[in-house]
Amino acid sequence: MKTSRILLFPGQGSQYVGMCKDLLKYSTKTRYILEESEEILGRSISDIMFNGPSNTISLTTNSQPLVFIHSWIILQILKEHDIHLEKSSSICIGHSLGEYTSLCASNLLSFSDCLSLIKQRSECMSKCTEGVMYSLYLCNQDVVHQCIKELDVEERVWVACVNGSRSVVVAGYEYEIERVIDGLKQKGKRINSKRLNTSGPFHTPLMRDATMAFRDCKELIEKSINVDSESSLKYCSSISGKIEDANDKEMVCKLLLDQIESPVQWYQALCTSMDYIRDHNNSDNIEFIEIGPGSQLTSMLRGFQCTSQSIDTVSDIESFLKQEVPNS
Repeated sequence: MKTSRILLFPGQGSQYVGMCKDLLKYSTKTRYILEESEEILGRSISDIMFNGPSNTISLTTNSQPLVFIHSWIILQILKEHDIHLEKSSSICIGHSLGEYTSLCASNLLSFSDCLSLIKQRSECMSKCTEGVMYSLYLCNQDVVHQCIKELDVEERVWVACVNGSRSVVVAGYEYEIERVIDGLKQKGKRINSKRLNTSGPFHTPLMRDATMAFRDCKELIEKSINVDSESSLKYCSSISGKIEDANDKEMVCKLLLDQIESPVQWYQALCTSMDYIRDHNNSDNIEFIEIGPGSQLTSMLRGFQCTSQSIDTVSDIESFLKQEVPNS
């Protein structure tokens, strides 16, 4: 039975010092894309990507465009080897920032328009720094929501991402988040918590100022969306958790504007995509391919009946090419 593929594109947090460095030596495409990117961004980025330091590459205004650029470079290198994942795959999903990469991979946004929007988005988001984010493992969202309600901190702490059936991210004010974590432990929940290296409480109402500032880009978003795209790649939004009509300009624009303060429904998007393939492709053979820095998204697939792989480095690309073209 034919395997159906789902493409995954990572978001902020997957960046690391040295990203793309080996790709620069591997393909001339890398240098061309980096040069085009620097022209669009109006500044040098290569040294930050290759050499960091970590606290610099993790800044929102750096990490967001760099993660997108890394994913795009990999897609273009694969095309040099006649591997067109956007044509051979069924669905694409992007985690937060990765939604832009999804739309770009589907030919609904051009590379230059997409990077310009990400530049504006990252600048707006970087100004909202009041709050933090924590990942909570071994605890489902309903239990977390209930604890937040019981502690009466619903205006101070929010569930920002649902990454799995027992994996959520909360964001808000640190003191109240720590109260929630303590409250969950007192209930006998054996959770693991970790503060995330982000500059703000993304995907919560505390990002309202960023959302309002980014709304100035609404006209640019609407103009950039290519409704004449003939891509067969379905777009599953990690904000709605649904397969969306990517040719609906108004809907796509709303999702991109709202996502800054809306929770990421990653787990729902994964389940929706798998159900869609089973129903429409009549297939249970599903493979997830993560394109970009790191392998955070494939690590979230534990418990799913599927295969997965991440493509980040030259070694990953060469392994994938051998798999796709046995004689290469």
